[in-house]
Amino acid sequence: MVIFGSRSARANALNLQRTAENSADVISADELGNFTGTTFSEALRRAPGISFQRNSVTGDGTNVIVRGLEPDMNAIQLNGLNLPVGNGVGRSADLSNLLADSVSRITINKSLLPSHDSAGTGGLIEIETMSPLDRPRRYANFLVEGDRTPDDFGDDFLVSGTVAGTFGDNFGLSASVQYRSQSTRSIAYDAGSNGGRLNFGRYLPLDVVGNPITNLEAVDPLQTFPFVSGEDQAYPGGLVTSFFHDETETLAGTLSAEWRIASHTNLKFDYQHAETRTDFFSLSDTFSTGAEYVVLPGETNAQLVLDLSPGNEGISRSQNYSYDRDVRKITDTFSLNGRTTLGAFEFNYLAGYAHGTERHPASFGLQLRMPDTDASADLFLPEAVDPETGVIHTGFGPRSGSGIPLPLLSSQGWALVNDPSAFVIENASGQLDNSEGSNDRYTASGSARWTSGGGWLNYVELGGFYERAEFQSNLTRSQIGGNVPVSALGLEFIPSDLTRIGLSEPGFSTLSEGALRGFVDGLGALAGGPSGLTLTPIAPHPDQGNENTEETNFAAYLQGRIDIGKLEIIGGVRFNHTRLEATNLNFPVYTGPILPENGGGMGVDFIFQNEFTRLVTEEAVSEDFLPRVLFNYRASDDLIFRGGYFLSVARPAISQLSSETRIAFINFPIPGPEGVKPILQINSGNPNLQPATTDNFDLSAEYYSGIGIFKISAFYKRIDNLLQTNITNGPATLAAVTLPDHPYFNGAPYFDPNNPSSVFITGGSPVNSDEVAELWGIEFQAERRFDFLPGIWGGFGVFLNHTWTDSSRADRYNWSYGTPPDNVFTFTDLPFVQQPAHSGTAALTYNKYDIDATLAYGYQSRGLSLFQPRGLSVYTEGTETLDFRAEYYLRPSYGSFRVYVEANDLLNGTSDPNLEQTFGGEQGAPTFFTRATYLGGRSLRIGLSATF
Repeated sequence: MVIFGSRSARANALNLQRTAENSADVISADELGNFTGTTFSEALRRAPGISFQRNSVTGDGTNVIVRGLEPDMNAIQLNGLNLPVGNGVGRSADLSNLLADSVSRITINKSLLPSHDSAGTGGLIEIETMSPLDRPRRYANFLVEGDRTPDDFGDDFLVSGTVAGTFGDNFGLSASVQYRSQSTRSIAYDAGSNGGRLNFGRYLPLDVVGNPITNLEAVDPLQTFPFVSGEDQAYPGGLVTSFFHDETETLAGTLSAEWRIASHTNLKFDYQHAETRTDFFSLSDTFSTGAEYVVLPGETNAQLVLDLSPGNEGISRSQNYSYDRDVRKITDTFSLNGRTTLGAFEFNYLAGYAHGTERHPASFGLQLRMPDTDASADLFLPEAVDPETGVIHTGFGPRSGSGIPLPLLSSQGWALVNDPSAFVIENASGQLDNSEGSNDRYTASGSARWTSGGGWLNYVELGGFYERAEFQSNLTRSQIGGNVPVSALGLEFIPSDLTRIGLSEPGFSTLSEGALRGFVDGLGALAGGPSGLTLTPIAPHPDQGNENTEETNFAAYLQGRIDIGKLEIIGGVRFNHTRLEATNLNFPVYTGPILPENGGGMGVDFIFQNEFTRLVTEEAVSEDFLPRVLFNYRASDDLIFRGGYFLSVARPAISQLSSETRIAFINFPIPGPEGVKPILQINSGNPNLQPATTDNFDLSAEYYSGIGIFKISAFYKRIDNLLQTNITNGPATLAAVTLPDHPYFNGAPYFDPNNPSSVFITGGSPVNSDEVAELWGIEFQAERRFDFLPGIWGGFGVFLNHTWTDSSRADRYNWSYGTPPDNVFTFTDLPFVQQPAHSGTAALTYNKYDIDATLAYGYQSRGLSLFQPRGLSVYTEGTETLDFRAEYYLRPSYGSFRVYVEANDLLNGTSDPNLEQTFGGEQGAPTFFTRATYLGGRSLRIGLSATF
């Protein structure tokens, strides 16, 4: 009997999973092929224990969360190499530009052997490309597909091809190329941060001595909203509406060669190239009112009120435009893997190089600000007045539902905020940047295994690993200015289009995308012309080219296996030595009204920045011994019990170890915890940070039945020295800081050290938690094809998995209104950030009579995004997806053809948000929707594949 296509691929993957020495999930090529054109993270999201992160603009998967742990605590390798980070900073590689077309399988290692990378606290994901010798002697495949999301939300076109051949029985070549053109649009709003602000309750409570509290930050952190009986509503004080358009072309190629030199030696070479070119447009439109809590005559508690007296300057509006042209991200990986067997010895060796770059040759940004304008009653609709209190609280209605909360402006109010003549391109209000980053990784590893051939000692293995990584980034900038009215440049405002998500209100008027692109394309001709527009190059700091980060990792391990009847015990120890050295510029940032002698205008003062810039070199070294022991009890060929313990580490980034202080002063009013104020941010690293170490315990039971598996796993992770940010608000933050000796920090109208309360001061530094953090969970997986049933029913199958996780950690909160030492609060039993309690997939499959179909339902529960006291933490809401795919095979004598149709995100329409954030929903506090992104909902894809 010949088993075609996905049955044989899945059976092979299950066999690899069955014979593995550790607990792992193997995703086969058929599972990837069922969703052709997806990125790796999208292909992974249906695996047990995996939840994934989506790009908030395109909706593509960008990274994965393994067993509740965020991407930085997991490791991902392609053909044995760590993936490079193209922007030159960070540790977590973006998977969105790597397509899954030429992948043979993906292995998700849930428990780690001594031979595995030390950083996979959540898991180690190994991606392997197809071997030429695993393909037919002569093989060619070509595919074309197209995808569309309605209402101009998205179009996607993909074409790919693979050719392969073997020469004799011992040498093979294969080449794959894939081209993808994608255009996506999305709409988002934010009513809770980044220009938006939620005010919780019309009244704030009294303090412990009976005095009125006038800002949220002064409320006792142990109090839970609602603070005043009956005041359980929230009122937006601002709104950001955003529009995005991403046009991306991806070219991915793979070249593989395999040479079986003799029965004792095999060599395999792989080259992977992935290149994306992107044009990205965004508009973020911010409207806010200056509503604050004040004590009105005759009242005891402070009430939320929008001041309507003359000179209040209570209405603000700004527009931030971005147009990033011809962005290129390139990833190249070269790897040479070899295996040689000499008698009882087996040698495995790897040499590799990975290079990632990201270049933004012309990244344009511009902020248009309307002068702050007095709020008055005639600018708002009558319903903006609260019938109980008789005042306008914020100019918005009380928050309800999950839609966009537009302000309650009258026609006169809309005319005011949409008047184009109020918007001027001021000096330093825009910039044109040329930036690039790169990451180079050089890798070598090898191992030697001696196999006894009998007795209780199965094998002993000794191995080593070396990697050197270099990170670099560079930026040059020109500032845009001239104090030119937008109308003088012929730029017209049009109403922003919210009808695509079901809103009929006209809303805010902005520059159209086409007008903005045309303006940027002609910027060189406009600058210096009669319009008065200026484009001024900013000389980079002379030491900018000396910035560089290097990380060197060396690891060695000893691993052995003992067999006692049906029991296998695999154990050993891994040693890691890591050295980090970073040379970076450290400088303060000032944004606001610029001194006349530095050019004037409104924006970032680079003259001030360069004056106080210093080149700083820092170094950190860490060493770890990581014991690991796993066991497998093979009760039969189909029933396996596994367990084990392993130690893993998560190292802090070099910026977190810095002893330098980073200062940023935003000198214009922004809604925040203390009302509408300028913001002074003071952040520093911590040279005494220790790596977070995790004791991992894992138990599982697996039963294999036909082409299927039933598996249940339990895991527990105990983390010491968990990295967290110690945030401090208020003037106390200034105690250990020396501010620049400059007018911006020496008194009004800038920062006044003698009146620090006029500015919202916030700061933070990373610390190791004193409390032990814990994460535990259960995974369940059931997969079976009902090939034992007669006739048509034998083609059906099911794929089910569910992961439940729970966690407990501590977070420290410094209350600026408390008296030391009682101002420091430790909150315990908090969940991990981005950890969904529940995630899983339920799929019905069919594979018979040349029909292959899948109906897959996926879900992911809400997860903590940012802890805040008072029951007002920020959460990312859960998601549900329903995807369908059906394909039919035609098999003439000269090859095979596959026709398929795929419908994604069937549960959502264009007016349904895909990504949502909320405040509250804990400790009895109500839930308020504050952010959402609309990606267009359901989409349809059709495709054709031909194999010869």
